Amino acid sequence: MPEKYILPDVTVPEPFSEEEYEEGMKTTEAFLSGVSSREYFKSFDGGEISYMRYKAADPKANIVISIGFTEFAEKYTELAYYLVKSNFNVFTIEHRGHGYSQRGFSAPQTTHIDSFDTYVNDFTFFLRNVVFGLSGALKTYLVCHSMGCTIAALALAENDFSSNISGAVFASPMVSLAPKGVTECILLSVVKRSIRRDGREAVFKYAPTFSPDADFKKSGDTSFARFRRNLSLRADNEKYQGSSYTNSWLYESIKASKSLISKASSINIPCLVLTGENDTAIKRPFQENFASAIPSCDYYCVSGAKHSLFTSEHDKLREVLTVIYGFIESH
Repeated sequence: MPEKYILPDVTVPEPFSEEEYEEGMKTTEAFLSGVSSREYFKSFDGGEISYMRYKAADPKANIVISIGFTEFAEKYTELAYYLVKSNFNVFTIEHRGHGYSQRGFSAPQTTHIDSFDTYVNDFTFFLRNVVFGLSGALKTYLVCHSMGCTIAALALAENDFSSNISGAVFASPMVSLAPKGVTECILLSVVKRSIRRDGREAVFKYAPTFSPDADFKKSGDTSFARFRRNLSLRADNEKYQGSSYTNSWLYESIKASKSLISKASSINIPCLVLTGENDTAIKRPFQENFASAIPSCDYYCVSGAKHSLFTSEHDKLREVLTVIYGFIESH
């Protein structure tokens, strides 16, 4: 098990409490409306990928947010607000098949990918051709969540970004997709059988579907206010309703997540792995092994937190921000 990162003594923005959240987000959206824009780039294969860009008045560094599976840039509005107010430029990429980016499948609720390399190539292209070109002399840091960690980590393992990126934060990294009580081998066997029977583009038989009546207690959030807002955003916009996935997406994602630990030794920048004590989506021992495999990596587990660390309630979110700000300040 990796050595635990000591909570640093740094100043961070005060997250909204449950009672403050609704009014706080009105202030957030009003402020960001003057400094943000939705932009697009043509990726390595011509695919159109969407990202949100937020410009700080006096930027001291850039933050690239790599979102998780079925997420969208607007879910990270609150985090972007805190970062911009702390003088960071922010770039939030919507991976292919997410938000306003090009989709590999016509149904907006279903995510499909032919190869996980497509995500990695999109992200690498985004860094090289968009972020670095707009960065000037500023440092750049990555803040990633779940599947976004897998994408970013593979990009870092396959490319030498040591002169461009000063550090990477992996929050709840998607290192294993097998649910509790199921091994990777069993899950992979089930997926292969599904592909033989139904084809790669068929929706995986046991994949979830979007529901506007989702149960907070079964979510990865610990903040009901944040859960409620994001569910409302999803209900109002079909581009945000991704929930299910094809056999191909699951097969490719299993292969990618399984390769993370073996490839982690090639990551040559400082990293921080953040986990939630009560994460039921990803098995924590795999995340700890991932942290241990990276040559220069700190590790921190947030007590009582679940999978979605950035939609935690006030105290846990403040702890998350404290660890991230401390990591950035020290690199």
